[in-house]
Amino acid sequence: RFGGIVFDDIPSNVNGFDGGNFRTDRADDNNSVAPSIDTTVLASSVGSVVGPSRSAFLRSVVFMVDEPDDLTWDIFFTDGERSSQKKTKGLFRKSGPGVFVGGMSGHLELSKIEVGDAVTKVNGKKIGPSYNAMRCNDLINSFQTSSPFISIQTGNENGLDTIIQVTVIKPRREMTAADLGLTVWWWRGLCVKSIKAGSMFDQTPLKTDDELQSVNDIVVDNDRVGVEDFNRMILELPCEVTIVVKRGKQRWTGRFG
Repeated sequence: RFGGIVFDDIPSNVNGFDGGNFRTDRADDNNSVAPSIDTTVLASSVGSVVGPSRSAFLRSVVFMVDEPDDLTWDIFFTDGERSSQKKTKGLFRKSGPGVFVGGMSGHLELSKIEVGDAVTKVNGKKIGPSYNAMRCNDLINSFQTSSPFISIQTGNENGLDTIIQVTVIKPRREMTAADLGLTVWWWRGLCVKSIKAGSMFDQTPLKTDDELQSVNDIVVDNDRVGVEDFNRMILELPCEVTIVVKRGKQRWTGRFG
């Protein structure tokens, strides 16, 4: 049991599904990856500070299948039941079966996804009630050979319902925000201006007009961090880029986005 979520027992070694574990050929038993940079100095150089991490109700990670060269990742899915005591926020059913993150390692640890998150999408494919952990595993396995990207999106019932966290693992250190497909501008603060179709950021839940809150926990929702500062941060971050945005609700319906 994890936070009101009841995990089912999963048979091991069924169709290559080792106790719920999906292991890539890059994975090993000691593949923990540390954050690639101390962001304190970078924050100071753009006139900002490192703030506290915020808990979002929607989180995602995207990475290339074969890059960077030292890429390693491992993920463990498990079946469970969503708690009937949780209030729905438009993303979760009040109760019923679901697929959850049971564990992960390698570069996935650099994202904000956590154990206990409900898996909502894999490469844009909605993980509905017909999916279980084994089918989710098979889906990722198929995308390893049919897509240049792997993207995993999860929901967190306890997160702030206007906050989204997305993590992109840069295939190459020198890649810019434009290379990754993201353009921002200043409009009542830093906002998403456009996302290039087919790019890495296009695999995330970001949308035009999302209001940027932080980059790798460096606070950007102030009048000191501009577009050039943002682009510089993305360039100088050598591996993981985690962007937190705020997305308002509709005035009359209260629905997210």
